[in-house]
Amino acid sequence: MERELVAVKTFRHRLEAELAKNLLEAHGIPSFISAEDAGGMRPPPFQFDLGVHLIVRSLDLIPARRLLRNT
Repeated sequence: MERELVAVKTFRHRLEAELAKNLLEAHGIPSFISAEDAGGMRPPPFQFDLGVHLIVRSLDLIPARRLLRNT
């Protein structure tokens, strides 16, 4: 399904996820970040227990993976 959302990559730090999000969006791939870190307000080590997920539409998964291959 093209409207399904999937995690393209999981990061340990929010900043890494934000940089990857900017890269995707610069190439026309909409994305968002999902993390259990209270919007970045919870201090480490608690905020990264589950990782920081970069989410894209399933139809964008392959191009997003190609762009993020080296991140």
